[in-house]
Amino acid sequence: MDPWIMNFLSMLLMGAPVIIVQIVGAILAIVWRRRCPRATLCFCLAIALSLVTNVFTNFLYAWLPQRVLEGGGSSMELGTVFTVLGLARGIAIAIAWALVVVAVLIERPTVGEPE
Repeated sequence: MDPWIMNFLSMLLMGAPVIIVQIVGAILAIVWRRRCPRATLCFCLAIALSLVTNVFTNFLYAWLPQRVLEGGGSSMELGTVFTVLGLARGIAIAIAWALVVVAVLIERPTVGEPE
């Protein structure tokens, strides 16, 4: 097995507690979606974006070093790639958190009001 695969799997393992909480939260939101459908949509979009971002960027963080260095790239180039990747990851996670904030603050029906 390639070393980058072990590195990727270990990154996923380290993030497993957060991933589990996100998946359980999404399942609960879907189960209770009739209570607040718009909030559920925002929350599930946030969770999906966060999960995809984390898995994809962990994959790239594990896979890229070997590929860049095997292709003749320098450590300086790899550092630049990681900087751009970190910036993109930060933006995606910020968008996910913005969706969570919207889900928390979105208007909900009051008691007795039809949904």
